[in-house]
Amino acid sequence: MSAVAEVLDVLRRVLDGHGLRWFVFGAQAVAVRGAPRATQDIDVTVQVERARLRSLVEALESEGLRHRYPERAEELVARGTVVPFIHPSGMEVDLVPAGRGKDLDDLCSLLESGDVNLEEARDLLDQLEEALGQSDLLPRLENAVRAIEKG
Repeated sequence: MSAVAEVLDVLRRVLDGHGLRWFVFGAQAVAVRGAPRATQDIDVTVQVERARLRSLVEALESEGLRHRYPERAEELVARGTVVPFIHPSGMEVDLVPAGRGKDLDDLCSLLESGDVNLEEARDLLDQLEEALGQSDLLPRLENAVRAIEKG
């Protein structure tokens, strides 16, 4: 089994076992579509509440994944941005938690800045919804837009 397959199997077992929604993005996702890149890592977004992140990290560690920067592990988990792991095979994994309340705050800040092309954002979210088989991304954007418009 390849290192990519091994890591994806670990991720599937742990993330599905915790009942979490997740997806692979980045180089490995592009490679599935027939455009391989030389990048040797796996980027994963997982919908997990910040309160559950530490137990998720512990479950991944019990399956052999280790923090790439152990001296910063607590800080990175506490911040809940990107948690960088490495598998015994040498394959690196970047776990990106999503669905946190901070994400909505960040979205509102971006919308308020005026630097967001809403047409492009809607198109991208539409594509993501189709690819992920979900229908909650566009409504979240529209709710945030309405909230900004109301002040």
